[in-house]
Amino acid sequence: MAAQLEIAVIGADIGGLAASTALIRAGHLVTIYERFAQSRPVHSRLLPQPTGLAALARRGLHATILALGNRINRLHGITT
Repeated sequence: MAAQLEIAVIGADIGGLAASTALIRAGHLVTIYERFAQSRPVHSRLLPQPTGLAALARRGLHATILALGNRINRLHGITT
């Protein structure tokens, strides 16, 4: 096994959490730094695309994401 590293991840967004999960599963010590003391709605939405969903599936998180969210099959945008 490769040497265990101590790794800092900045930001508990989807990328930071996915990277942290992969690093922890690889045997590393991970500390996540986030500016907010606890998670809360920030009036934004997360719309993972098929490649993002595939990455989550490889990390064993696909079912969890689907259980916590809602599938969007179509978007309609208008510019003014």
